[in-house]
Amino acid sequence: MLRIGELAQKAGVSKRTIDYYTTLGLIEAQRSSSNYRYYSEETVQRLKLIHYLKQEHLPLEEIKERLAIMDQYADDQTEKVFEKLQHIQEEMKRIETELLQLKPTIEKLDNKQVLSLRKLLETQNLALAQLLILVLFG
Repeated sequence: MLRIGELAQKAGVSKRTIDYYTTLGLIEAQRSSSNYRYYSEETVQRLKLIHYLKQEHLPLEEIKERLAIMDQYADDQTEKVFEKLQHIQEEMKRIETELLQLKPTIEKLDNKQVLSLRKLLETQNLALAQLLILVLFG
């Protein structure tokens, strides 16, 4: 069990954010006999998920609804899916960094090379989007 300061540090958020999310019902705390709030280790992952969903521009009310659905059907498989999604997000950030490093080289290409590269990327993006739709929505 984690106290609010420990949770804030592990999740990379402020104590105030934890207070706010607790008030909204996004996360839950257990009270000790001395009225301290304690949070489970799973709350760290929940906060990271909330952060990810906020980055996707979901309002907190919708995040709360999604978390309620997730809680209703939560099992080991759900946790594994979110871990994989977190890994995919990290991988996408790594790829974005690599692409930004390529930008100066791409800017030196002639129009024909840029067009060829654009077509290749469009094809790969389409294939990736189709795969995501297939995996997520079957």
